[in-house]
Amino acid sequence: MLVKNIKRLTSLLIVLLLLAPTCSAFASGENEEERHNNLAFSEERGMEFLEKVNYEGELRNPVGLLNLSGELEAFCFEIYPQGYIIVNCVNGTIPEFSPEAPSPVADFTKEEVFYNGPLDYYVSDTKSFIHTVTGLEVAKKEIVEVYNSILYPLEGSIRESDDLPTRSVESKQLNATLSTFKSTTSSYFCTITGCAIMLDYYRRCYSGTSLPSGVTTYTQICKFLIDNRYIPNCALFLSNAKNGITVTVKYTGLVSYFNRKDITTRTVNVTGYSFSNVRTQIKANRPMLLEVTGAYAGLGNTGSHTVTIHGYYVGNVELWRELYIVVNNGWGSNNVWLSVDSGTSKLRDTLYFS
Repeated sequence: MLVKNIKRLTSLLIVLLLLAPTCSAFASGENEEERHNNLAFSEERGMEFLEKVNYEGELRNPVGLLNLSGELEAFCFEIYPQGYIIVNCVNGTIPEFSPEAPSPVADFTKEEVFYNGPLDYYVSDTKSFIHTVTGLEVAKKEIVEVYNSILYPLEGSIRESDDLPTRSVESKQLNATLSTFKSTTSSYFCTITGCAIMLDYYRRCYSGTSLPSGVTTYTQICKFLIDNRYIPNCALFLSNAKNGITVTVKYTGLVSYFNRKDITTRTVNVTGYSFSNVRTQIKANRPMLLEVTGAYAGLGNTGSHTVTIHGYYVGNVELWRELYIVVNNGWGSNNVWLSVDSGTSKLRDTLYFS
């Protein structure tokens, strides 16, 4: 009889484990009821956002995201049939959304996942954070917390004003789709990848010559820029991509590239980030490279990652504006929406051609 009861208890435990939700990471001090309420609120906000941007999908497989203080900050949902959305469960904002890209934390449902704002997702070991997309490690002491709704609250909370209507929307994308070249540290770094994406777009969408004859593929473009000593294949600021840099040997930059006789002359502009300029350039059908600072670049707080802006979204509601830049994330996906309000401190320089 005792053996039968033990077997029944074992079977029940197995069933309960199989039915357990896949959400990861309970924050310290958080109870089950709080987590359930935060998850329900986040799912509701996520569905409201999808409806607002006219994207039909179902939210699945939520993963809890902790801020660097170890408190539950947000949930990342996979969108069926495609995409992901991150919802802040404290104030109801949407720091990231993509109708195309895969979830950056889909493979980490059983681990604690940390989030430090747009494009910064980590799992942790004893002394380091490991980026969930790139796999690069950075020492914990090198990361400054910049995304925490308690430390850095918004002036108004969406959570306290759930039913405010969207008054107007302004949305714009480039006239054609960017190529989805994918940067990795084992092939080509993010800045030279972004330059290849830009030159390829001008080759396809503008009159004149943006690339030499016979240079059309991702590998061919990067190899040409490296072999002719315009841009090195390494971590690089946009100002160096424009004007050149010495890395063992001298690389002369994009200004020199556009002085070639077989290339149509264009001006290379590097300016500090402003949303106003993003609107101007996207309306003129000009993609832009953008430096986003963050430790996920593998260089601590001085590191940066290059993405390519190909659109923007402005949602005007009752008390505030929702501002998004739409980017190629440099990891093989277009149409990744990054909230400007959630990451302004991370946005540094932009580069574009005119």
